[in-house]
Amino acid sequence: MLGSTRLTSGFRLYDLGLYPAAVKCRELKRALIGEVYEVDTETFSALDELEEYPQEYTRELVETDYGQAWIYLYRLSVMGLPEIPNGDWCQK
Repeated sequence: MLGSTRLTSGFRLYDLGLYPAAVKCRELKRALIGEVYEVDTETFSALDELEEYPQEYTRELVETDYGQAWIYLYRLSVMGLPEIPNGDWCQK
């Protein structure tokens, strides 16, 4: 792990039970807390499979404290799911 990072705006985090779901939002004050990892091609491919990319999650590049990194964004409906207002899955 390179370290933790805070994306200061543009995301909401939802609780899916066993794992979180980040989605884009237009609200500027919605932060997201996460971890940045450096991974090889094989691990990146395994992550895509784990995240069911591109069916359940998509991904896009975001700017972090460690440079650009991929974020997985949930593609399915979040209607009725509990939001994690502080944007931190570990501190929900």
